[in-house]
Amino acid sequence: MKDKADEAAVESRDQEPTTLDELRNLLVGPEQIQIGRLKERLDDPGLHAEDVSRVLAEAIALRSSRDGQVAKALEPSIEETLKASVGRNPKPLVEALFPVMGPAIGKAIFSAVRGMIQSVNQFFENNLSLQGVKWRLEAFRTKKPFPEIVSRHTLIYQVEHVFLIHRNTGSVLQHVVAKDVATQGPDQVSGMREAIQDFFQDASDVEKDQDLESLRIGDRNLWVELGPHAILAAVIRENPPPDLEGVFRETIETIHLMKSEALESFDGDVSPFEDLNIHLEGCLQSQLKESKRKISPQLWLLLGIVVLAITLWISYSMRDQRRWSNYVNRLRSEPGIVVTATEKRSGKYYIFGLRDPLAAEPKEMLKHENLDPEDVVFQWEAYRAHHPEFILTRARKLLQPPETVTLDLKEGVLQAEGYAPPQWAVEARKLVMAIPGVFQFNGDRLKDQALNPAHILAQAKESLDPPGTVSLTLKDNVLYASGSASHGWITSARERAKSLSGIARFQEDNLVDLDQRNLAVLKESIEGESLRFGARSTRPASPQESAIGDLVGKIRQLNDSAEALGKRARIEIIGHTDSSGNERANLIISHKRAQHVLSLLVSEGLQSSNFITKGQGSKDPLKEERSQEDKEANRRVTFRVILADKSE
Repeated sequence: MKDKADEAAVESRDQEPTTLDELRNLLVGPEQIQIGRLKERLDDPGLHAEDVSRVLAEAIALRSSRDGQVAKALEPSIEETLKASVGRNPKPLVEALFPVMGPAIGKAIFSAVRGMIQSVNQFFENNLSLQGVKWRLEAFRTKKPFPEIVSRHTLIYQVEHVFLIHRNTGSVLQHVVAKDVATQGPDQVSGMREAIQDFFQDASDVEKDQDLESLRIGDRNLWVELGPHAILAAVIRENPPPDLEGVFRETIETIHLMKSEALESFDGDVSPFEDLNIHLEGCLQSQLKESKRKISPQLWLLLGIVVLAITLWISYSMRDQRRWSNYVNRLRSEPGIVVTATEKRSGKYYIFGLRDPLAAEPKEMLKHENLDPEDVVFQWEAYRAHHPEFILTRARKLLQPPETVTLDLKEGVLQAEGYAPPQWAVEARKLVMAIPGVFQFNGDRLKDQALNPAHILAQAKESLDPPGTVSLTLKDNVLYASGSASHGWITSARERAKSLSGIARFQEDNLVDLDQRNLAVLKESIEGESLRFGARSTRPASPQESAIGDLVGKIRQLNDSAEALGKRARIEIIGHTDSSGNERANLIISHKRAQHVLSLLVSEGLQSSNFITKGQGSKDPLKEERSQEDKEANRRVTFRVILADKSE
């Protein structure tokens, strides 16, 4: 217990601050806190980056003003960044450069076209014009080259050669020559370079206040623009303008700015200065005398032809390209055709892709776009498209459904609807799985062919064999007949319809019985006939033989029609007289008249048992007798048809 108490006392004493600790905190405590904060700032990347960002911009600007090391250090990173940006999405860079590059490109094109026009115009003026002919004669007379004669008459000045010479050593660093300067041999160019080099090596001993700026030799001038370490020397033909000196001065300043270190440490190696040619070529300027003449008519004609040719070429090219684009777009939208690639090679169009055998013929589609089939090469790979139209076509070809069945495809399910034999439905379920794009067959809407109204009607027509004047229709199991037919066919159809499957009743309300109608017509016609007689005569008056013949024919037709209808026709022959004489005598005369007509009909082959004779005397006159004509009309024989069933 005592040991534990001692340990607790020692521990309590260690935890309490001593006087030495307090003195240490007073003397070096603030410095220790600051050192800790500095260590924390150095160890923390976030705080360190924040401190650097505060002075980074000023540091870059300060170092850039001293030398180009910052630009050299950043150049690889900037190049890689630009490459990555362009590779990922070039559009932002294009949009940023367009305001600068667009006008520059337009200006370059305009300058090129203007230069071409000027060159062509000069060609016509120098070769085809009257002035050009004079200059050629002068060249022939003076034995001088024709270009030299042209230059003498048209040139104001031309910078032919530009030399960049090291000032201390007199060495030629670079040399450029104008393109249209007469070609000189290698020995001449080498001699000129050595002469210029020797000249400036000798002049290197001249004091600064004795610098040579220009020298004229014949029609050429030697202009010199001095710099701290290099000299720009130009050989100029004719008289240059004063402002050309500013161009030379700007060029020599630019060269010193770019190559100051290389010029100061020059050791005879001119390779560091090869990229200065572009600046030296800017000094190769020239100016021609302005021609007071207008552009020659030949040039206008040539320009017109060129513009017309270019316009036609562009229009035809655009037309062909538009037709081709329309054709390719139409192919892409066509079912069963997949265009994978197109290209134009050696004046022909090539199309690569996939094509279903049931798809439209691509060559036939060329006609709609006015494209020549000889200019198009197709390279198709066969495949089966899962287009609903193609799947249904293959299903109809394989299953061969009857005309009463319609097929439809929905989400891979082939649905059959209509009337079909049960055996066809069974076979269809087996074959349907062999059709690409069909996963199931649904025949729930199929009905037995025997219940098909069209099938029932077809069987009824086949069984009843109606004449062409009869039309049969089926509705709600009722067979409707309309038109006209013989009594025999109507009777037979009525009986046969009772035994036909699917027909509950035969409806003939709109069917005309031809025999019944013919019988009624004949009856009415016969009853409308009459034979005239003379006064007190029992023989028909002449001439009425043709009327009797017509009457016999009608009676025979009547008998035939009645026979077809199962009826018997009897005709009552009724004799009539006028009112002359007594009634008894008139009855006898009228009866004799009926008897005589009967004998005439029997003599024509008609059976007397089908006739009844009767005398009416003057009863039942046709007209009231007021004149002789009325009496003649009442002296007659009329007929009445009596129809009855044979069973009666």
